[in-house]
Amino acid sequence: MQVHAQTVRYRLRQLEALFGQDLHDPAQRLEFHLALRAWIGPRH
Repeated sequence: MQVHAQTVRYRLRQLEALFGQDLHDPAQRLEFHLALRAWIGPRH
């Protein structure tokens, strides 16, 4: 996957604005990850 570094930084800033410091908390990140995987569904 080719994504420009500036695009990644921009999207991370958007996530930080939305989730605040919870984005940097390992327990919260795990919950975010699990919720996202449940929302997207299994990959084949």
